[in-house]
Amino acid sequence: MKTIPFISLFLLLICFSSFAQNEVILLRPETGKEYIYQFNKSIYHQSEDGEKLNEFLWTKILEIEYRTTEPDNKKLLFVTVSKNTLQKPGEIPFAYRDYEYPEFQNEYYGGARTDAYENLVCNILFKYEFNEETSELKLYNRDEVLLAAKKRLDKKAFDQVSKNRQIEAFNTKAIPQITKSVQLLFQVKSEMLDPQKYDVDIATKDHVLSVTNQRWDEKPGLYTLNYSINDQEKFLREYQSISLDSTKHSRFINGNYYSLFYNEESIKLLNLKEKTGTRLIVSGTVSGVINKKVTLAILRNPYGTELYQETVFLDESNTFHIETELENPGLVFLLFGQSNSSAELPTISLYAEPGSNIHLIANGEFPWDVEFSGDFAAAQELLYNFNKEYEWLEQRMNFNSIYWWWSSNMKFVNLRDAIDNFDVKSMAYKEAIPAYVFDFVRNELKANLMCGVLEFLSTWEYKQRVNWGQVYFPDEDIVDLDYLNKVLNEIEIHEIYNANGVFSRQFANSYLSYYLQTVKKVRSVNYFGFEIVSTPSNELRFYGDLPNKIEIAKALLAGPALYGQIAEMLLQEKTTIYNQESEAQIYRKNEVEKYLDLMLRLCNDPGFSQSLEGIISTQSEWDKKDYVPNTKFFNEKGEAKYLKDFLGNKPALFYVTKNWSKERYYFDELAKENPEINFVLVTEGSNIQEWMDYTKRANPVAYQLFLINHKVQLGSIFKSGKGHFIAYDKDGVRIGFDRNMVSGMNLCKQNLQPKKKN
Repeated sequence: MKTIPFISLFLLLICFSSFAQNEVILLRPETGKEYIYQFNKSIYHQSEDGEKLNEFLWTKILEIEYRTTEPDNKKLLFVTVSKNTLQKPGEIPFAYRDYEYPEFQNEYYGGARTDAYENLVCNILFKYEFNEETSELKLYNRDEVLLAAKKRLDKKAFDQVSKNRQIEAFNTKAIPQITKSVQLLFQVKSEMLDPQKYDVDIATKDHVLSVTNQRWDEKPGLYTLNYSINDQEKFLREYQSISLDSTKHSRFINGNYYSLFYNEESIKLLNLKEKTGTRLIVSGTVSGVINKKVTLAILRNPYGTELYQETVFLDESNTFHIETELENPGLVFLLFGQSNSSAELPTISLYAEPGSNIHLIANGEFPWDVEFSGDFAAAQELLYNFNKEYEWLEQRMNFNSIYWWWSSNMKFVNLRDAIDNFDVKSMAYKEAIPAYVFDFVRNELKANLMCGVLEFLSTWEYKQRVNWGQVYFPDEDIVDLDYLNKVLNEIEIHEIYNANGVFSRQFANSYLSYYLQTVKKVRSVNYFGFEIVSTPSNELRFYGDLPNKIEIAKALLAGPALYGQIAEMLLQEKTTIYNQESEAQIYRKNEVEKYLDLMLRLCNDPGFSQSLEGIISTQSEWDKKDYVPNTKFFNEKGEAKYLKDFLGNKPALFYVTKNWSKERYYFDELAKENPEINFVLVTEGSNIQEWMDYTKRANPVAYQLFLINHKVQLGSIFKSGKGHFIAYDKDGVRIGFDRNMVSGMNLCKQNLQPKKKN
């Protein structure tokens, strides 16, 4: 890199075409590209050794795209705030506020916070006119923005006075704040600072201009001004400004007095890429496999750990090609072998984004030597090589299974080695991977390691309380509890949590489960012979006190981690099948509705809310006795079929299950013995040909229906995604739900009995 002395500064700035007479660098966006910037603003004192003290840190992430609108053919800058948080780093307990996912409490509405308008900023689309000559911005859709904010306030059920106050604050504070932030990206102040007072340095490399200015002494006023721009493509890479100000009264912190505080503002380009749509392509060649099945597992929902799966088979050359839709960046997983078995499978984790094209060649026998090419190849190498070194390549990727962690086969020795060497192994790839991708991948690897830490700790806690049966606890004799507790206490979950990370979500779940174990000092007495069998990692799932579970979650989590866990709790209750509804169940149902209503009023993430609303809507439809989903299924011949095709002449019993084999032959026996009833097995999968071949071998008696679950699953259509039975009478009116096959059949049989005369 070339460094230029200050005396050449003026000549250099003139040479850069983007500099104007008014000492402002004019930049401009390119059409068809997406820019993602992180804006930080912090206020703090600073110790003699440079440590930030009593810091308040505001963070926003802005997603920006310059495109031509239809049909008016007008160029506009589209801006969305996708993250908006406030925290106090280093505080104990962790001090954190997420404006997209506010505190989960009704009292939140009663507070007169001066920053309440920040909740309205998230995920509202701002459109700006952009003057390509002056790089000036002008908000184009103010009325739309204000209307969107008003609708959000209406949803939150504020009184009119409060709504007017917040709209006023949003209009006079939030909108100018966002506009100022975006404007700074394209008009960068390049003021000439006095070299007698500032250490000034300029460097150029590959059309990138980097300027740093730092004052020699610390006194009120501008202290630091640094920026880096790409002059060829006209975009800002980084910006930092630090100003010092004096306090009215000295602050006493850690035994010292401080009379200066620092105001720091920084901007960092996280990502710049072409808009390439949402299509994901994963292809490759794999050697040394017997089973030709290849499954791509993807996290699609905004909460939970359930993975959508798409299946193909290796061809004669042992190659595969999968194309699918991907909405959010994150990890996807390739599983090799029969994915509906209970065995753990060879698994390759990949980092992918919408529009990614990833290719791999797996050589030799498993564990393979893998060559990656295409997008994010270095990130794929980090994931694969790390998992391979610590024997972490066989997983089941089903977090709802009883022993999901133990199925990964990672021993305690490997877990400890992976934790101890994590920084060295991961940092070796830092320069080869975009910073935001590197952070995501590192955090997911770390979250998965923490799941292991919690599983060992939880199992130990669990074993202390269970004095009957046998607790599965591999490596019990060599587990170092002090080491595990130390590792756990050094991690702050919110600092590594990825909202779209499956391991982050499971870490949050395991975290809650473990602390539920440690805080519970009293429990009810179970009668002899009626002990509830659970495991450490799913104890939270079987804990019946919903309000208490939610309060524990609120004490431990915040932001998307909290909302995701509470959503899972509520949907678990919401989708539970009861044979008969009792007064207690009605009360519990109302309790769930109350929490769901609060969540929907509070949440400022439209995708999260819409997903919940979709499930709530489906549940409401099932409250109607004559409701029949109009979803398209396929029979064993590949013909399109609908549930209504089996209603109207006979009673019908639908068996809804994700498992292709569970109780299917008993269901066939009942169908053969009771021809007066239509028995229909409803299942799902990603590869209809595989299912048709399987069904042909099974030679079923009952009718068969198959849902292609690339975008929708059984749980999105029916009252529950878990196995259950739905009975309809011969007129197509639903009789009831049941969790037992025989009692479900008996509901249909009762309908065939002649009605008794009064």
